[in-house]
Amino acid sequence: MYRREVNWLLVLFSLIGGGVGAVVGEYALDTFKGWPNILLMGLYFAILALSVGFMYLLAEYINPVLNPPGWKMRYAGSSWKMLVPSTLLMLFIAAIPLQLIYGLQFSSPKAAEDIYLALDVSGSMNETDPGRESFTAAINLIEQMNSDKRIAVEVFNDDTLTLQSLVSLSESANRAEVIRKLSEYGVPDGGTNIGLALERLMQQIKANGQNQRISMVILISDGYSDIDLQQTLAPYRDQKVKVNTVAISGISDSGGEALLRTIAVRTGGANYEIEDVSNMTSVLEEIYLQKTERHLVGERAGDTANSWVYAILRVLFITILGGLLGLSLGIVFDNRYLSKSFVLGGLTAGLLAGLIVEYGMQTAIFPEFTRIMACMVLAIVFSLSTLIFSFKDTSSIAGDTSFNRNRSRTTEIINTNSSGRSFRS
Repeated sequence: MYRREVNWLLVLFSLIGGGVGAVVGEYALDTFKGWPNILLMGLYFAILALSVGFMYLLAEYINPVLNPPGWKMRYAGSSWKMLVPSTLLMLFIAAIPLQLIYGLQFSSPKAAEDIYLALDVSGSMNETDPGRESFTAAINLIEQMNSDKRIAVEVFNDDTLTLQSLVSLSESANRAEVIRKLSEYGVPDGGTNIGLALERLMQQIKANGQNQRISMVILISDGYSDIDLQQTLAPYRDQKVKVNTVAISGISDSGGEALLRTIAVRTGGANYEIEDVSNMTSVLEEIYLQKTERHLVGERAGDTANSWVYAILRVLFITILGGLLGLSLGIVFDNRYLSKSFVLGGLTAGLLAGLIVEYGMQTAIFPEFTRIMACMVLAIVFSLSTLIFSFKDTSSIAGDTSFNRNRSRTTEIINTNSSGRSFRS
């Protein structure tokens, strides 16, 4: 006989587990962001699986509803032992090859020919960038740029100043002149007007014949300003000009990081948030060479931002991981009938979570909230697996509920009976 049933305590605990796993996962993404993405994603999904699995098992242990009578007494101990290898290890290992595939570059990005640098010279930069690392990084970038490139430099605070109009680097004298202007620039002062800087840059881009060459912007700032994003960024989207942003930590108004991230996301550019300004040179080099990496629950930048290939891969791989989460819980409970419902429910939950991440990241001001929402949806839908997908009621079937370890229990009973010791009727 098949039945549909739900353990409402399990639903509540699963939701808590999803929330805890999401928050701890965000901490891991921030703390270990220097790790290779394959390990970072393995850790992220392993944490989520362990958190959800622990709360799932705890709820069923407190109030057994889905498992047959006697499960708590005879098999709960084994379930606790299987929890870590079945959830944390399984999802860690499974996420690695999926992230490896997702991180592959399936097409070569089109290299930008005209580079527009926008450097924040507001007074706060004296504190966040006292060594003028942003200018040093700009100089290092110009020194390594190919001779077929053109460069322009805009500095901004309350107002903007074209430090260098667009000039070809095919002549060494031009390159030296731009470097000289950057080296001799005065002391930062004033406020921050990012919107005005972007408007002036777009005026230059249009005047310099954007239709004939590929342009991109690199904007470095530590501040925040009120800006009409729709109006300011519309020309960049129309002209297909990516704005790559570098946010220096220590911003007095935390909304600055979110603003720069949104500017990058909406124009298809890359966003970087750095705490150590000495890393500025390597960040600008990465932007210039378009080596942007991506992971399964992060933003995509550059030519991959709106790629349907990566969109499909992300949703598919998170769906697979959801299904594996269901399988892991089936192994924990040692019940092949529950496992079928869990896998189907996990696939459904993973599909929904994948769609939330994919479409949410395209417009997310705070990507952390998008990921947390996806994890919560995955947990709540997964907890309803046995209500959505029926499972076989094994309460009256002795020895037919399990995977290997319960079968060993059945074999033990059979061997005991065959030795001449039988139960009384």
